Formats: sequence, structure tokens, C-alpha cells
Amino acid sequence: MGSAGGPVRSYWAATALGDRPRPALDGEVDVDAAVVGGGFTGLSAAYHLRGYGYRTAVLERHRVGWGASGLNAGFLLTGYKWSYATLARRFGLDGARAMLRFKLDAIDLVEEIATRHGIPCDFRRCGAVVAAHLPGALDGLRRAQEFAAGALGYETWVLDREAMPEELLSPRYWGARVDPHGAAFHPLNYALGLAQAVEERGGLIFEDSPVTAVEGRAGAFVLHTPRGRVRAAHVVVGTDGYTPEVFPVLFRSVVGVGNNVIVTEPLDPELAGRLIPRDRVVYDTKRLLWYFRLTPDRRLLFGGRGVLSGREGPPSFERLRRAMVTVFPELQGCRIEFAWGSSVGFTRDFLPHIGRTGEGVHFALGYCGSGAAVSTLMGKLVAQNVRGEERECYPLEPLPLLPIPLHGQRA
Repeated sequence: MGSAGGPVRSYWAATALGDRPRPALDGEVDVDAAVVGGGFTGLSAAYHLRGYGYRTAVLERHRVGWGASGLNAGFLLTGYKWSYATLARRFGLDGARAMLRFKLDAIDLVEEIATRHGIPCDFRRCGAVVAAHLPGALDGLRRAQEFAAGALGYETWVLDREAMPEELLSPRYWGARVDPHGAAFHPLNYALGLAQAVEERGGLIFEDSPVTAVEGRAGAFVLHTPRGRVRAAHVVVGTDGYTPEVFPVLFRSVVGVGNNVIVTEPLDPELAGRLIPRDRVVYDTKRLLWYFRLTPDRRLLFGGRGVLSGREGPPSFERLRRAMVTVFPELQGCRIEFAWGSSVGFTRDFLPHIGRTGEGVHFALGYCGSGAAVSTLMGKLVAQNVRGEERECYPLEPLPLLPIPLHGQRA
């Protein structure tokens, strides 16, 4: 029988290109903007700030792409935690349309940056499948399809159970909705390529440089790390589910939720082609959903909710392996070669946020598990906020970022 009890390591790290260590900050640096976090948000902010001529330094606690940016499943999706019908009830039809356009623009921006800089991240517009785990969930997918077509002018389609083998060969699901506009990529290679693009533009990146203290306000910040400090007129925080306590307002407004991923040994091409015939990315309608896709070398990547303690390990990976076999019984004896966990940031209202704290710290966070594309666009918008001139807007800006009650008991 296959097992998920092997070493904890990431498939993306094992197949990364151009990964190289960067020095820790040692001494003092003066810049226009200090960016905290070397994931998609922070790197995108630094990339665009350098395009505007700002002297920029990125401070990363571990390595570039160390967190969810380099450990996610590589799905570039068009949805949010809430359905578009729900968003329309809260923010109006124009708001829902703008939120959809924002997601589509985010995917376009990822492709644009990857193409411009030749980032080898296997970007492809493969489309996405949302699989219904119950008959009632299929009814919900039909309503979502009708709302998207009628109110948003956005075309998707629904398959009943008999037609499911066109997209997914699994006894677990009752039907599906297909969104042709979803995409996929190698997330860590994208993060590494974006970091290189920052450096090509003259930006500084320091790894192993956690921010241990922050002094001052807008116009005169000092950020301390174990071996140095950065003086900056502006500070950008893009740490999402890993936001440190040195930014207390942001720390109390986002909670990190664990996700685990396993990846199989390479599958027989004929088997892989039967399981997911059109090679789309797939997720289901369960509250604690499962998500899966084929990797470029025809392994199955399968992910789901991690343990609340965040201490993933062989038992939680084994539960995920059993879930995978529930979806694809033909993988019963398949060996698991990679297994890892990460943390994604959730806000109180389950929506992404962008803004500025009372001390003048710029931020973007709270992607609620679907930020692989939108975080790049949020980083661009944060850079425009720093610039303070004509800029694009996040459709829900300004949306108040609320503290999470009993945050200390979040687990």
C-alpha cells in the first residue's frame, strides 16, 4: 500500500530552477521603501516600486518563496471564498463585476510578468473544475453558472454525473462546473523568477532577516533585524498567513490556516490522461475542500486542510492519502514521494484587504486560500499606494480590516 509517511519536503522545491541563497542583512541600509515578506505580494510590490524609481529592500524571514507563495498548489483561480452572487448582494452587481475583473486581471498580470522576464514557471491557461460532492452542491453550481452568465456576462458550463468522465474520472462527485479561465503554474519558480526580476531592476533582497522591531512612523521608519536595520520612508507588509507580531494591528486581523499537500510518484501517462483528461486544476465543494491537479511530469498533487495546530506530519499526510484514494481508487497502491504543509491567511470577513495602518504601514493580505494570482496584483496596487499618485483601485477599497476576536485562541 502507498504511504504518505515519508520525508516532509516540497515537490516545488525539488523541481525549482535558479534557487540560490541570498545574504542576510548585516549592517545598515537606507532605502525609500522597506518590504517585509519575500512572497508574491512583497516581491510584486518591490518589483513595481523599482519600476517607479524607489530604492527598495525586501526583508524575508527565511528564503524567497518560503511560505505559501512557494508551497501552494499552483492554481490561478477566478473566485473568492464567497460566491459572486453573495458578493453582489453585499456590494452590488457593479462590485461583483469589478471583483471578477480584478481576478482576471490578476491572472493576466502573472502571465505578463512571467513572459516579460522569461520565468520558467510552466504557466498555462488550462481552466478549472469545481466538483460537486453532493447532489445539492451540483444544484448550487448550476445556480452559480446561471448567475455568472446572466448577471456578470461570464460564461462557464455545468456537467452532470454522466458527463463527468470528460473532465474527471472519479466515483466521488455528482457533477461539476467548468471555468475555462483558470490557469496553473509552478509557484516557487514564479517566486524565484520574480525575485530575480526585482534584483535586475536594482532592488535588494535579504533572506534570513526577520523583522524583530519597528520604530517610527510614515516618513521615518526603522526596521530592526538580528544583525542590521533598515531606515525607510515607507514600509510595505505582504506576509499574509505569516504576519509577525511586530505589526500588531495586522497580526490580530489575520489568522493562518494550515493546508497540507501530497504528491505521488509519476503516473502512467494513460492513467493520468483518464483521471483528469483535460489536465485542468480541480477543487470540490466541501466546506473543508480537497483540491488536486497533475504536475508537468504527470504526478498527482492532492491537497486539503491541515491540522489546526499547524504541526503537520505523517498522520495528517496519511489522512490526505486516504482522501486521495477516495477520489481516485485506482491510486490505492501509488507511492507518495512528497508531502508538506503551509499556512494561508484568513480575515474576519473572508475577503482580501489592502490599505494603510494608523502608523502609515502599507499592507495587502487575507487571500483566504485563493491568492496565488491576486497577490501579484495586490503587490502592484500597494506600490501605487506608496507612490500616492494616479493609481488603480482594489474594488473593495476602502474595506475596514477588523481584528479577529479571541485571536490568541485562534487554533
